[in-house]
Amino acid sequence: TWPQSLRSSLSLVLNAKGIAALYWGPDQWLLYNDAYGEALGDRHPWAFGRPMAEALSEIAPVLGPQIAAVLSTGSGFAIENLSMTMHRHGRAQETIWTYSFSPIQGESGASAGVLLLATETTQQVQAERHAADARQRQQKLLDKMPGFIAMLSGPDHVYEYVNETFAAINGRGDFVGRRMTEAFPELAGSKFYKALDELFATGTTFSEEAMPFRFDGDDTERYFNVRCEPVRNEDGQVDGIFIGGYEVTEQQRAALTLQQLNADLERQVAERIRDRDALWKLSSDVMLRCTFQGVITAANPAWTELLDWRQEELIGANLFDFIHPDDMAHTIEGAKELSDGIGHQRFDNRYRHRDGSYRWISWS
Repeated sequence: TWPQSLRSSLSLVLNAKGIAALYWGPDQWLLYNDAYGEALGDRHPWAFGRPMAEALSEIAPVLGPQIAAVLSTGSGFAIENLSMTMHRHGRAQETIWTYSFSPIQGESGASAGVLLLATETTQQVQAERHAADARQRQQKLLDKMPGFIAMLSGPDHVYEYVNETFAAINGRGDFVGRRMTEAFPELAGSKFYKALDELFATGTTFSEEAMPFRFDGDDTERYFNVRCEPVRNEDGQVDGIFIGGYEVTEQQRAALTLQQLNADLERQVAERIRDRDALWKLSSDVMLRCTFQGVITAANPAWTELLDWRQEELIGANLFDFIHPDDMAHTIEGAKELSDGIGHQRFDNRYRHRDGSYRWISWS
């Protein structure tokens, strides 16, 4: 006949919703409910009523001393996420358990058995491990990226993570756990800091190329391509900011130098154009531009002074219409040589004045 203490305890076990079992007597006879049977796998129902050392031989070295200690001391205990290798469904596999052992008092007043209440946490813990491993791998990749990366949390922009490139921006110490204004007090009130405040308030992405920064200890400005993205919680609220980018100081300085050189060149060209225009307008020497076919495209004011032809009469007219007939063949040959790339230090021919007379002009 089973003692009342055993019957009462077993009733409690059999009606429990979760995994529950009794280890009874010095041989630790195993009595359990359906949930425990499912956890045993293919050893159920064979294991029911057998000594624990026989039913759970692979984990008996762990559980046996624990159960014996509870029986001898009358004190229970609890363990979280203990890993044990069990044979289930034909193979050895890691199982992870959170459980408690409580003493059951027998009719003599001494501990006669031990009550187990357990939860298997194998999937949860393994998933957390995989997630932690993935985060660690990701962090290693981020640490080695050539661009800088930082994660901020909260409206005070507290650093949660920075990669090695970010930490090397100015060689300062620890960032994690510090507000941005602690790590970079010179940024307080800056355009960049105001952009972070606005991003946190509105969730609007911020980016800028060649953004200037002047850090304490730097002699000159440095430039960075910066992109900041909102990080949202499960409710969709912004609770952090992702910062990424690259330093482009050397490229920007080179671009600024080139920009200055271009500005200087444009200024010099403009000055030369003004000088040329002044020479064109003020020179007493006759100057013109025309096509190789003789069509006049530009003529300076000296034409009017020398030959009395107005600008509107010259532009679009053919130069050969103004040449003395006796000089025509000579001039055509000279034009052909010019079209072939042969220059002339001096070329003389006669041009018709408005009054019908001709004037000798020497060209170069």
